[in-house]
Amino acid sequence: MTFARNIVLFVTILILAGLVFSSLAIAIVTSLLKGNFDGHCPLYATATKKEDHKIYLAFNTVSNCNYVIALNFVAVALAVIIGVFRGRELLKKNRASENVVVSFFLGVVCFVLVFLMLVAACIVSVGFKALCGELISQEPELKCVQFQKFTSEEFDPSNFYTFLNTAQIASWLNVPLWLFVGISSILLFICWKPRAPDTEVLT
Repeated sequence: MTFARNIVLFVTILILAGLVFSSLAIAIVTSLLKGNFDGHCPLYATATKKEDHKIYLAFNTVSNCNYVIALNFVAVALAVIIGVFRGRELLKKNRASENVVVSFFLGVVCFVLVFLMLVAACIVSVGFKALCGELISQEPELKCVQFQKFTSEEFDPSNFYTFLNTAQIASWLNVPLWLFVGISSILLFICWKPRAPDTEVLT
């Protein structure tokens, strides 16, 4: 049982390390995206072609991008904290953590984070699809990625497709990974509780 526990802890730590990089990538590319669009969030933007044959965007609320950025920075902090906690458990010689209540609490936190990550993934995916739909409606012969070659006096669209595609893939990847971390926390709470301290019989 100790070997199985150590395997669960080791795999959990590896996944948490991956989550740190994944969430950092989402937060960074979304921040860069906002910077390229002069502080606006292109998710759910509407496009209009005017008399000069240029496409203009009307931006939606910036809170969509802010939510994704803030959530993933929080996720990075939580992944580091949980990773350190699990690392300490892995290095202990006894077969289970004495902090079973903490383990259960971390599991609950992870399940809440799964829901919040699911919301973020939907925001990015639906907003990305809406933006591409708007752009293609103005230039039906083009693919969405080709709009990166366009120029604008108001913002820089050169990497919007790459940034949004990266954020979308990483966001959906984070959902099952956090679900695994949550399930592993509950399993560690249920299956591997601390054994009673050894006692000596005096004669």
